[in-house]
Amino acid sequence: MPTDRNDGDAMLRRMIAEAQQALESDNPQARAKIIAEQLQVTAGWALRWAVDDLRYSGLSWQAISLLLQRPHQVLLRQMAARGPVYLHRPAYSQASRNFDGQTPMRRAGIQLADRMAALLWTNPNSAVTGRLWPNVQALSKGQGIAPDPEPMLAGVRALLDAVDAIPPGTIAPAAELTQAESDVWEAVDELRACYHRDQAEMKIAHHILTEVAPMPGKRPQGTRG
Repeated sequence: MPTDRNDGDAMLRRMIAEAQQALESDNPQARAKIIAEQLQVTAGWALRWAVDDLRYSGLSWQAISLLLQRPHQVLLRQMAARGPVYLHRPAYSQASRNFDGQTPMRRAGIQLADRMAALLWTNPNSAVTGRLWPNVQALSKGQGIAPDPEPMLAGVRALLDAVDAIPPGTIAPAAELTQAESDVWEAVDELRACYHRDQAEMKIAHHILTEVAPMPGKRPQGTRG
């Protein structure tokens, strides 16, 4: 039985309300509880109904698997259980990807690039564009280098330094910014939060990848061929 589109919309609206509730909470315990017990669960049900919609629209399980980047057997098992659908796996090691917390920062960087592109399209002469565009371009290039996080970290540092160096009065007050300009600053704030939270782990990962891990073709000391 296909899901009613209104049901899916209602679940997305619930996610927005729960996220807003967590955002407005000053209590770390309450915020964590909302995310764990409400938001994650709601997201799982929203994705289940989204998969129902994809099937109803005619997509094969193989096509859905490609879209969601998970084996279709996994999706089938979760759908057959008639519960929420979850795709992301916890990261316990380097092999599981995101072992050094790169994902939030990468997502924030991509979001900033997308919003800067939208601002360029609507208002290429914006003072925000003039101040940040070169650094956003450099950050985008650094994002493409993996798995070593250092190029991305360097790009984020340079961009945040450029933001902090903007002379007072150069950018209009928040109330006078266009929506596209406000969206860019919101993305910058998210990127800054990710940088402050995850940079230490990412620097450790860089150290492991470049100085601790053995180079290809080089045997660790004490081994024999």
